[in-house]
Amino acid sequence: MVSDTRQKMIWKLRGHGSASFHWSVNENEFEIQASYVSDALLHFFNAAGDLQIGSKATFAVFTKEPGGTIILFSDASADVYAQIVSYDDLSSQHRIWSGGKRVWAGRIDKSAFLIAVEEMAVEILDTYGLEGYRERWGGDFPTQELERLRYNK
Repeated sequence: MVSDTRQKMIWKLRGHGSASFHWSVNENEFEIQASYVSDALLHFFNAAGDLQIGSKATFAVFTKEPGGTIILFSDASADVYAQIVSYDDLSSQHRIWSGGKRVWAGRIDKSAFLIAVEEMAVEILDTYGLEGYRERWGGDFPTQELERLRYNK
């Protein structure tokens, strides 16, 4: 099975506590919204770190009240099976994770994915800086998680 190798990621801070994540995988382009309810960028960096150190499966949550998107990573080796699943409700105890709609699924090259994550992180810091990020997002940039990615290369 051939993995998608061309990947580009962009994290755009919108208003206070609001962001959009853009992920291009070959010809496929996705936009995922996130809000301050959970720290989506931290979740995403942690998932990348999990894959980098050899985890076979992990996930990242992008919450946007009340719903959101979860990116699931599984069957990881040199490539990874990734699924983007949208949910109408990620907050209520009775409906959480119900009615998910798969937006996309495919295999991605793990090395290309990790490079794209680090390139996105550098672009975020170049654009906003640590203080600017904190002011616009309402929380700290996930510096430790980025350092974990850099350290485990």
